[in-house]
Amino acid sequence: MPSWKRPDSVPHPKVWRRAVGRKPVDGKVPSFVIQDVPEDREEELVDFMEEHFMHNEPLCKCLNINSDSPSVKDKRGLWEEMLAQRIAVVAFLEDDGPRPRIAGANMLGVVTRAEKSVKHEHQGAVIKKIINLLDYLDSLADPFKKYGVEEYITAMGLSVAKEFQGQGLGKELLKARFDVGRAVGVKLTVTAFIAIESQVLATREGFEQLARIDYKDYKVDGKEVFPGITSKCAILMAKRIE
Repeated sequence: MPSWKRPDSVPHPKVWRRAVGRKPVDGKVPSFVIQDVPEDREEELVDFMEEHFMHNEPLCKCLNINSDSPSVKDKRGLWEEMLAQRIAVVAFLEDDGPRPRIAGANMLGVVTRAEKSVKHEHQGAVIKKIINLLDYLDSLADPFKKYGVEEYITAMGLSVAKEFQGQGLGKELLKARFDVGRAVGVKLTVTAFIAIESQVLATREGFEQLARIDYKDYKVDGKEVFPGITSKCAILMAKRIE
């Protein structure tokens, strides 16, 4: 995804929205600032995603990606590539000093029609299985043709720290994607939603289903690739950004 560039007319880092939580944490209802990722926090954010996303996302958890160091390295590399496009968003705990804690993030990037067919070379066995599933899901629909666009925003992980879950922060991070899209001129977002909770959230926010794979039906050499996964299916979903 390296060819797309954020317009110079859109300042970086920019605050996209603020959100107030739903319940106290340490005796106080938290508030959050959702913004672009500052350059000096990028490596820390990748560490955050490794700690929180890789341990909890159904595909990663099912195949225990953390035990496969080449896959962890590959995944970090994909996140670093996305950060280079400068549209990923991070939620910081507000009023938390000069270097506020990361409460959550949504790793965003832009896919263009010209680059859609470009494949990454991965070393890890686990990441290859995950990417193969996502590539197959992508092959079942053509968002460029359906929506008449040349590019769209995609995501490679939305995660909220355990201590801030249940605060509505995931919803605000998802909605910030539309703020970004409107500002940079990208009119569509398309994402594979893996967990049941994220699929419900996306549906509530107006995403429509493009394609679906039930994990029990996805097999290689006659064997399920994700046996015992806690989610039922992967759904490719899209929404116009207006």
